[in-house]
Amino acid sequence: MINLAIAGFGNVGKSLYRLAKNNPHVHLSHVFTSREFNLDVKTFSYDQIEIAPRVDCTLLALSSYNQLPHLAKEFLACGNTIDCFDNTDEFDSFVLSLDKKAKQSETVALCGAGWDPGLFDVARKHFAPLGKIGTSWGKGMSCGHSNAVRSIEGVVDAVEWTVPTSIGHTRQVFVTSLGDNKEIEAKIKAIPHYFLGLDTNVVFVGLEELKKIKSDFSHQGKIWFENENHKGQLTLTMKDNPAFTATIMFNAIPLVVNFCKNKKFGAYTLCDCPLNNFGNFEFDTDK
Repeated sequence: MINLAIAGFGNVGKSLYRLAKNNPHVHLSHVFTSREFNLDVKTFSYDQIEIAPRVDCTLLALSSYNQLPHLAKEFLACGNTIDCFDNTDEFDSFVLSLDKKAKQSETVALCGAGWDPGLFDVARKHFAPLGKIGTSWGKGMSCGHSNAVRSIEGVVDAVEWTVPTSIGHTRQVFVTSLGDNKEIEAKIKAIPHYFLGLDTNVVFVGLEELKKIKSDFSHQGKIWFENENHKGQLTLTMKDNPAFTATIMFNAIPLVVNFCKNKKFGAYTLCDCPLNNFGNFEFDTDK
């Protein structure tokens, strides 16, 4: 039996909760959250990481913009972790910083265990020798970009849709606010790594309209290679982006537990892992 904890109880965290409750090979010990929920497991705040029971793995369903950069190391000091860090500009430095902490703590961190970063990185690794690689995201709801917008003071709620165009991508942001709309729009477009310097369109809507927009969790992405003789394409179509991300994170648990049992401490990505153990909760940890 693998003992788990979940940090964060937004859309990804709730999906992880459902997966844990329906898998006979894991036991969900507790949930870390800044909000109050009526759950059938213990809950802890983020300032209680050190006093919470130690588990085999904590699934970090936290914002890459304003939570993972400072909380990931705190969780890693107390046990193994899996995250879905999605800031591609800062990804390598994030992994390196966790690698040092994991080796000090004799723990394992699996970073960027989503679909991009994550599964698409594995595909790129295999496509790279075959030709020129391209990637397209959307149309769909981006968890990371939406979280970044919601962190702005005066924003009641928000959602971002990534829309592919003939020359790249447009960031379509829908916002309900209680502040100065012009100021909030300027702050959104100034968020580094998510909107700064990118084609971004901000639309302010009422809360009821926003709820309707947010009810659609779909997303999609494509990665392809092409040379003078051949071409190939991998396409992902998701009805529920957060749920699919959670499914990848959850199925990566055996990878982390196996690395830890074999004392392979450090920070890794899916490209570093033997994927024969992906989703295999009955693996032989002696191998």
